[in-house]
Parts: sequence; structure tokens; C-alpha cells
Amino acid sequence: MSQNLWTAFIAANGSNEILVNSTDGNTWTGSRFINQWSPFRPALAYINGSLYVAFITNDVAVSGTSSIPSNRIFVCSTSDGVTWTPATFFNRHSKCAPALAAWGDNLYLAYISNDATNRILVCSYSQQNGWGLDTDTGHKSPQPPSLAQFGHDLYLAFVSNDGKNSVLISSVAPGGGWGSAVDTGQSCKFSPSLAVYGTNLYVGFTANNNSQTVFVCSSQNWSNDVSINQTSSAGPNLASFNDNLQVAFIADSTSQECLLTYSSAPTDSTKWLAQDIDMKQQSNAGASLAVAPFACWSEMEPGRQGGLSGSANYFIWGGSCSPVVNLTDLKLTIAISTALDSTDGFSFQWNFYTPEGTEAPTALSETFQQYGFLVDTNGNLTGWIDNWPSQPLRNKIYPAGSKAQQGSDLINDYWPMTKLPSPTLPAGYTLEIQLQNDPNTGVITGGIWTVYNNGVQIAQTSKTLDQETISNDRSQTVSADWLAPVVAFQVNLVGQANSATADFVSGQGTISVSSSTLMTADNNQPTCTSAQNTGTGEQGDSLYSQLPSGSSKLMVQPFSFG
Repeated sequence: MSQNLWTAFIAANGSNEILVNSTDGNTWTGSRFINQWSPFRPALAYINGSLYVAFITNDVAVSGTSSIPSNRIFVCSTSDGVTWTPATFFNRHSKCAPALAAWGDNLYLAYISNDATNRILVCSYSQQNGWGLDTDTGHKSPQPPSLAQFGHDLYLAFVSNDGKNSVLISSVAPGGGWGSAVDTGQSCKFSPSLAVYGTNLYVGFTANNNSQTVFVCSSQNWSNDVSINQTSSAGPNLASFNDNLQVAFIADSTSQECLLTYSSAPTDSTKWLAQDIDMKQQSNAGASLAVAPFACWSEMEPGRQGGLSGSANYFIWGGSCSPVVNLTDLKLTIAISTALDSTDGFSFQWNFYTPEGTEAPTALSETFQQYGFLVDTNGNLTGWIDNWPSQPLRNKIYPAGSKAQQGSDLINDYWPMTKLPSPTLPAGYTLEIQLQNDPNTGVITGGIWTVYNNGVQIAQTSKTLDQETISNDRSQTVSADWLAPVVAFQVNLVGQANSATADFVSGQGTISVSSSTLMTADNNQPTCTSAQNTGTGEQGDSLYSQLPSGSSKLMVQPFSFG
């Protein structure tokens, strides 16, 4: 099976998105957003059929009215270059980027303790037993470490904790303890990187001065440093690929380009590639390297006819009509990065379609469910539900021949969440809806609406659907038998209500939806859904980004306007 060189890096657009791409040695794939964010360079390692990414999450911890970075370490993976697992938190925290390496049959992670001691800790993961206990290596560093297997041992490279920035090496044998640090005689401005090439272990580092020249040295003679004839604004990263020692680095300029160079004779400065390779990406946090037997699959799903805008976003569904897949444990998160403002108010509409035909739970049930948030021209932020019954159910609950029987909804509920300073949703706000469903039938039974301001919760409301009163007949309560599961949905940023149009003057952010079931983006409504050709009546000049093809339990879609 052919090998591919992968890189992971942080997008240089202020979003802190983690992107990946790969090359077979000739052509680079496009970059793929793996639905995760980090303020630091992620780590990469391949083992047991999967490529792993470890990173410090981009979220915050809340204490009272203040918020600070949570420094939680997460890991996600892919076994095919297409589908990425949801990120997993395994109760580790660090103030620096972690390091990953395969050693034997286990994945190892090294990180700096999340306190003033700067201890270097190591833990391991196996598919059978999960994450093990931490091992204190007995070493300390103020910067991210690096790991690599060399021979039978696991090696650690790190910067000394004494302010001298000395590059130190330590190792551990199977079943043994970490050895004393070996001083390579080198020092560096940023953290070092380890890789095995040929019969030697190599360290890459950036000079500990303003030149920021990139050097390598090897276990053959640590003191013999060799310039690779490049400079970098971040620590380099090493990997062995295509019979060469590869070095990824960031252009020492305002361009922030991710660059690559390589050599088959790394200890000879004249043998390094004369002109670096542009990976066609940009980052200000460095790029990590790993080798995997599959390529990064970055194909995007085409948008709907006329483009992804207003009420014409993707349909997200379980990807199968035989059998129909109910979407469960659904959570919508809307994160505002640039203040969202419209001249006439706006709403986020999460619109759901139930199964149709023989797959439907009953004719006396909902066929179209709507949940969302609304911002009006007075700055009121409101949560809402607007669910619609089948015609047989409408016939059952409303008087014969009445206007309600001809077209009324089942649930129509709006409630205040918070008062905004103006009719604008400020940057740093996050809106969240966590839907609840029956674990056996998948029927949506209620939800929790939450509003955060820069990580601090400022409002929350819970709703139970069978405690809601019927629209147009408040003397009746919704029956649990009338509720339904969902098999597809859309998320739209449009006008407030009653076919209104939102004209935006500013705004950017992301729409994220997670599920316990795999989801697929489609530009057509699936045939096994109810309410065919029914959708959002409101409009807006919102614009949505394309989503990757393939299935995932997390969909993250940037939005803007124009």
C-alpha cells in the first residue's frame, strides 16, 4: 500500500481551525477541516490502522464571571482519511501543545503539566484498555516536548527548564524508567522535533538567536549541527518519507506559508533541497508531520442549486432510506466570531423532517419540527419551538371545518432568553440547543436552550414537548403519542418569522451539529422524509460554507453574509 505524508496545522485566519492535508510525494491534497480547534500546533501519529491527532482544545473554563483557557487535551482519529471520530477528552490538561508517537502496539502522549512545575508527563493508549496512568519522566520543560521510537526505546526531546534553552534527550526502555537527560550541546528558540531516518535519530530545531535558522543533528554526533538552509518562525517538525528526512517549517516572513524541504543525506548541508516546497497552506503555529497509508480526502459536497444561502442550506441526514436512520442525541451550537447584525432582525431555524410512509411512527404525529433562536429589532433574544402535525392529527385535535384544522401548527411557543444591548448578536456569544429523545424510539421529547457570553452561561431554558399546550387551543396539552423522531434536518439563518427576509450588515460564525449517529450532507431532500418540498418560509442573504463529503458525527459549517 502506498504511503502518504500528512501534515496538521492551525489555520492562519484567526479561527484556530485544525486543518490537515497530505501528499503522495508529488501532489498535495486540499486541506480538510477536521471539526476541531486549537490555539497550538496539533500532534500527529499513525498506529494500528488509524491516524491520530492530539491537541489542546480551544474552549474555556468558567469560574464565576470569568473565563480562562481550559487547557484540556483531546484526541481524534481517522482510519481512512475521510471520516474523523469525535474528539475525546481523557482527563489531561496542559499549557503547551502535546506530542504523540507510536511505540510498540501503543500510542504515547507526552505533555507539560498544567501548573508551574513544568513537569513532563507521559501516558499511553491501547485499543484494548484505553488510556493508562501518567508517568512522570523526572524532567521539566517550559515548551512542548517531542517523542519518537528509536530502536526498542522511546525517546523524548525537550528544552531545558533553566532558561538556557538547551536541547536535551532522554529515553525509556520497555519495562524500564526514564533515563537521565543527555545534553546535545545545542540550544533552540522554539521546541525541538524528533524523527528516525536510516540508522540514526535526528533532532530538528531553530537557532536560539534572531536568525531563526533551522538545524538538524543526529545521534551519530549530537554536537554536529547542520543547517538545512532555511529559516522558520516556529519550531520545525521532522518525518522520514520517500527515502528522505522531511522537515516542515513556517516561512520566516509575514506570509506564514507552510513549507517543506528534504534530504537523503541530512548531515550534509549542501544536500538539502535547494528550493523549499510550498504546501499551499498557511499557519502561524507550526505544522506536524506523520506518515499514513491513506490520503487526506478533502472532496466537498456540492451545494444546492442556486448556492448555499438563506433557506437553501444542505439537508443533513443519516444517509440511508433502507433502513431509515433516526438522528439521536442532537446538539446545535452556533458560535459568533464577528457580531451578527441585520437591519430587520433574524433567526436561526433548525428544521426537522420525520420518517414518511411505513417508516413513520403514526399518522397521528408531527411531520415537521422547528427549533431555534430569534433576535428582534429591539434586541430581544428569544428561544422558540414551532412543530407541525400531520393532516390526520390536525383533523383530530381541531374542530371540523375550522381554519386551524386547515393549516395550524401543533406547538407554537416563544420565550425570552436574554436582552441584548442592541439588535446585534455580539462576537463571543454562543447559542446552543441540546435536543432530548426517547432512547428506544428516537422520538424527540424536548430540549435545552442555552446562551453563553464568552464561555459564561447567561441564560438557559428547558422544554418538554408533552407539557406544551396545543397551538390555537391552549386548553389541550400535547400528547406524547403525537411526537416523532427525525431523520433529516436543515439549519438556516434567515428572517424572524412570517416569511420575513434578513438583510445582514455584518456577521460571521460557525454552525456545529453533533449526533450519536453518523450524518451525511446532501443537496437534495431525502425521499424517505415527510413534508416533501416543505421548508423555511423566511429568507436572508446569509451564506454557508461547503461541507465535506462522507459521514461524520459532527458537522461544522462556517457562515457569513453577502
